Amino acid sequence: MTIVEFSDFECPYCKQVQSALKQTLDSYGREVRLVFKHLPLDGHRNSLPAARAAYCAAEQDRFWQFHDALFAAGNLSPPGFERIASDLGLGLVKFQECIASERSRTAVVKDIETARLLRIESTPSFVVNGKVIKGAVSFADFQKIIEQELSQRVMQKQSSVN
Repeated sequence: MTIVEFSDFECPYCKQVQSALKQTLDSYGREVRLVFKHLPLDGHRNSLPAARAAYCAAEQDRFWQFHDALFAAGNLSPPGFERIASDLGLGLVKFQECIASERSRTAVVKDIETARLLRIESTPSFVVNGKVIKGAVSFADFQKIIEQELSQRVMQKQSSVN
């Protein structure tokens, strides 16, 4: 089962939902996979640069560590992104070149376009097995959704066997 998260690093509700997502992944292990999509909102000044920086951290296999550091940071700014990159041992020249590149902008724009196709305009928003869920979902909410999906999967397997 896949949870696709559309998120903005400056969104307080996105930050709030991270613990529920972590608990969900810890509880369901291999049953659930999390995919992150950038949806920087216009009202958040450093959201787009943060998304581009996270994309660039992913190019050096440090996306989730960078993601966690961004949500933990009190204030997002380009100098802060470089500090985080340095703390994570990223190659700073490669990181800076990526941030300035068209590919980092294009990657984030692609996520924004995906959100628009799904009529997602707010963060956090999630797509769980094709169903759109908006807002800061609790662990109990994720648990309910996942259990419903898993039970449907079991029923489908049983009906295909019979």
